[in-house]
Amino acid sequence: KQPSLPRLINEVLKLVSVRMSGKVKWTKVFGRTVKFIALIFAVVACPVLCRHGELSSPQRCGMVLVAVLVLNIAEVMPLYCTSLFVPVLGTLCAVLGKDRSIVTTSSLLVANIFNNSSFTVLGALVINGIFVKCKLERRLMSFLTTRFAVDGPAFLLLLMMGGMAMSSVLYSASLVLLSALRPSLSASHNSKISPAVSKRILLGVAFVSNAGSAWLPISSPVNLVANALLGEFDHWISLYQWATVSIPVSTLAVLALWGALLVIYPAGGDGGGTEVQKGAEEAPEEVEEEEEEEEQEDFELTRMHYTFLGVAVCAILAITIFAARLEFLIGHPACISLAVVVITFGSGFMSRDEFLQLDWDLLALVGGTNVMAFLVRETGLGVVLSGQLLQVRTIAELPYWSLLGVLIIGTVMLSTCLGHSLTGVLLLPLVVAVGIKLQAAETTTLLCAIAVPFGMGMPQSSFDNQAAVTTSKTLGRPRVELVQRDFRGAGTAVTVVAVALLMSVGYGICNINQGGAPPPLVVSDTGTPEDLKPRVVRENLPKEAVQVEYNRRLADWKTFLSRPEQRAFAVGDLGNKMETRAWAASWGHKTQKAANEAALESCQQLAPKCHIIWPKEEEEEDAKPPEEIPDKSEGTDEPSKPGGDSKALLLGWKERRWGARLSKRVSTALARDLAT
Repeated sequence: KQPSLPRLINEVLKLVSVRMSGKVKWTKVFGRTVKFIALIFAVVACPVLCRHGELSSPQRCGMVLVAVLVLNIAEVMPLYCTSLFVPVLGTLCAVLGKDRSIVTTSSLLVANIFNNSSFTVLGALVINGIFVKCKLERRLMSFLTTRFAVDGPAFLLLLMMGGMAMSSVLYSASLVLLSALRPSLSASHNSKISPAVSKRILLGVAFVSNAGSAWLPISSPVNLVANALLGEFDHWISLYQWATVSIPVSTLAVLALWGALLVIYPAGGDGGGTEVQKGAEEAPEEVEEEEEEEEQEDFELTRMHYTFLGVAVCAILAITIFAARLEFLIGHPACISLAVVVITFGSGFMSRDEFLQLDWDLLALVGGTNVMAFLVRETGLGVVLSGQLLQVRTIAELPYWSLLGVLIIGTVMLSTCLGHSLTGVLLLPLVVAVGIKLQAAETTTLLCAIAVPFGMGMPQSSFDNQAAVTTSKTLGRPRVELVQRDFRGAGTAVTVVAVALLMSVGYGICNINQGGAPPPLVVSDTGTPEDLKPRVVRENLPKEAVQVEYNRRLADWKTFLSRPEQRAFAVGDLGNKMETRAWAASWGHKTQKAANEAALESCQQLAPKCHIIWPKEEEEEDAKPPEEIPDKSEGTDEPSKPGGDSKALLLGWKERRWGARLSKRVSTALARDLAT
């Protein structure tokens, strides 16, 4: 529970008036105060500013992004809780604007938590569970320890390469590898490996787990989110395009990391066998005996294990390589993931307890990212930010390669400081929008997504780094414990190498896959691409509204809804061999009936049969005023037809400004001429 404000004030006053004791720490009170202030800012200040500050939808979406960032920096709650809190924040801030009610806003945000990408992640978690159940990491460690010296460079190289490959299909590869390595490094097993070699092994496992998570589109939630975001904007990256960039870049970066670790942590020095941490000798003997029994257990793969290993491999191939060819049979790859879940648990290969042990927090994280992606597009924040970015003269004069370098460097800096997961939630939706604006969506998104796991310069940068730190503290060897300096040295080195490889090797391969380099920024900045424009939400959009071609006076359905009240929209029938409908819009009338009649009259000048699609019948009934005579002379009538720039539209607009002094017959004649 968060402490109340009076209680915090009392604690602060007590600390000021009473001498500090050993049991009370300023840092604890300060941390609580910061968390409380951050929570008040996100839950109270942001909603009040959004609702009463006359902010536009993009600005409100930006406030939600800032609130999520503040909550995570202050560590008010775990990241997966913050992700589930995004729809709540969006509703409190009325992020979709005044055109949609609070109920509609909340329904749309909650509905976007779980989509196809969420269930694809669920399938990937089950595939991860299959590999863990088969204990492949023990077989890898058994192979390496029986053939190579643990403190030799060959052992480290093969461990890093094998660990990177395992991380491409295992979300928890670092945990299982560190668990398998613990007997060789622990003081309780009288390890003779020097502290320097132990540190480089721990760091190597953590860093290659990060690098391996960039191999495939399903290797990490960040990759799945990146592909799902592109799908929301009708762009896709195939497995071939992804793997031909990620695998060479990751492999070369790991080779450079291997060399750096050998230089920074050379073999030699005092053995770690006599280094016993406080509490290590106090460990219960029963726990040690159980660990030894588990290690000595000769685990044999049965026919069932081999069968489900085949199921997991086939599922990976079906989701990544053959997804397009299987659409006629299974549809979206999310159905393949659900099929894997059903087969694995329905057959009894994995139990209910193992189902409950899946990383459900990853699903919550992906759900929050889905909502953020929806908000970035529907509020138009992607359009606004990408447009403002290209309006900066310094950036606009840069070639695409230089701008891409800025994006990649910014990505690795944020992922290093904020963590990989939070960077995926906040940054990737904006990166996709910028990429579409630059007409290089696939290249920009792919290289930035691969750059995210290469931010390794801090212990808190990723879960794998934190797992290595935690393991180092449980070995009973103080000189083996990893500190900030260890990550800052080797982690920063591999980050710099990875950025250089992405800018050279990765960029070159992307150009080959895409058939050439992206256009210059001057050519790219030709307006808002259609893919980047907000999609009109289907719940508020009549089906006929997508069958009309809007014009410069009425850009889209959202623009129509922003017009003054007492508005109406009429459309004509869709005849044979017709792709779009004739339509007319009117607004600003004294009564709804007058608006309906004006829209129908204008539409019937273009099509023989017309009907009203807005307002809906129930809204029209509510909008009827008591016995008011409609005045056709006021209001705006906007007739149009597919593919034309209507003069009647312009005349109708002027007719309202001039007080309806123009002859109605002139307007009708022009409209008929235009229809002809």
